Amino acid sequence: MGNTLADNCILMGNTLADNCILMGNTLAHNYILMGNTLADNCILMGNTLADNCILMGNTLADNCILMGNTLAHNCILMGNTRASLM
Repeated sequence: MGNTLADNCILMGNTLADNCILMGNTLAHNYILMGNTLADNCILMGNTLADNCILMGNTLADNCILMGNTLAHNCILMGNTRASLM
């Protein structure tokens, strides 16, 4: 929460069970989330992602809320499965 990540940020092959909240984060330059499994509730809120944003092969089960996000330049969402509420 409230983290500033500059330059490259890579999250790969992570399993997050139960609640997952990303809120008010500023990610500059490249941002890659790949092969992550997020179960139950997943909330991404008020995030600013500049330059390249790649989300690939992610499985989000149950509730998935993306709210008030600003994605600049290139944004690629590929092969994502979102069940229940979106």
